[in-house]
Amino acid sequence: MEDLKQSHSLILKLGLLSSSFCISNLISISALSHWGSMDYACSIFHQIDCPNSFQFNTMIRGHIKDMNVHKAIMFYNQMLEMGIHPNNFTYPSLLKGCSYLQRLQEGMQLHGHVFKIGLQDDVFVQNSLINMYGKCREITNSCSVFNQMDDFDKSSATWSAIIGAYVSKEMWGECLETFRELSCRKDWKAEESVLVGVLSSCISLNALDLGRSTHGFLIRNLSGLNVIIETTLLDLYLKCGSLETGVSIFERMKRLDSV
Repeated sequence: MEDLKQSHSLILKLGLLSSSFCISNLISISALSHWGSMDYACSIFHQIDCPNSFQFNTMIRGHIKDMNVHKAIMFYNQMLEMGIHPNNFTYPSLLKGCSYLQRLQEGMQLHGHVFKIGLQDDVFVQNSLINMYGKCREITNSCSVFNQMDDFDKSSATWSAIIGAYVSKEMWGECLETFRELSCRKDWKAEESVLVGVLSSCISLNALDLGRSTHGFLIRNLSGLNVIIETTLLDLYLKCGSLETGVSIFERMKRLDSV
């Protein structure tokens, strides 16, 4: 942070404060770095006479990173008041914040804005809407957005979002059916977030054979398993009565946490 402040001072001395490139990078580093400071980012932002959409989006992302949805929406409203058009980088950040805190009303209002601006067919925005509605347990709306998408537009993030939505509502059968459909796609690469949801479904349905099959899929498609997946596998085998396999997984784990 001290190095950043020194760089900022040098930019001021050289008269480069009017450079959009310099000021945008200063804001981005301060707002988005894990060691940064949103207060410092705000102080830089307020020195700009005519901020652009990139700078507003950076401030919104920074506040969402700090879990401050209220301030993020304040910057969004200021953006609109100044006549600066939001874009497909604006809404995913805001919707992510709404999903974190389950702020359904704000999320639905943003969905309305998405339609007004004409971004309803953007895949990044659609994925964020599916995820937001899923986290807010509004599965009907999640499915509505998902079903309106063309199949070739659906990315791994799209499938992960809809499976996560089913998991949030404990719709285990729908989760597994979606995974079967997803597994048939040649362009899909295994994602840990999807597979944790699938394993959770196997646990809830006491479907040990399907759980074993998913475990085999994991081994074939992932180079290594993180502690979340390993713990979910452990949970699967123990709750489905396969104690020996569960113990074997536990003993092979390189990292153990309290869970």
